Amino acid sequence: MRPITAFLVLLVLVPLAMAGSLYGLFLLWGRDLPSPQRPTEVEPPRKTVLLDRHGQVIEEFFIENRSPRPLAQIPELMRQAVLATEDRRFFQHWGIDVSGVIRAVLSNFAAGSIRQGASTITQQLARNAFLSHSQTFER
Repeated sequence: MRPITAFLVLLVLVPLAMAGSLYGLFLLWGRDLPSPQRPTEVEPPRKTVLLDRHGQVIEEFFIENRSPRPLAQIPELMRQAVLATEDRRFFQHWGIDVSGVIRAVLSNFAAGSIRQGASTITQQLARNAFLSHSQTFER
């Protein structure tokens, strides 16, 4: 095969093979993912409040004490603290922090086990709403 022909074959076949491999991984791993419509159906668990006949709280029952609040009611300092702790690059990525994933993959590969994660706030929300907390290399 002439060098120019080999170069053109590589230029076309390698990206096609990579795209096909990625598509296959999405098909394989995507089987367990919820449909795109499902996030609108998710209702997080809330507490049950027992009131007397005058509307006074008698007792509250809950597994997780969730009380939804509009973003405007959460102090700016609290929002900044959560972002600094959980996802420093929140405004620089689109839901997946590629540099964080690469860092975690290299660290976990070097350790031979899962030592670090790279989940963003977006990924944590998706995991908590739809998946388990299991840590696997695929995840």
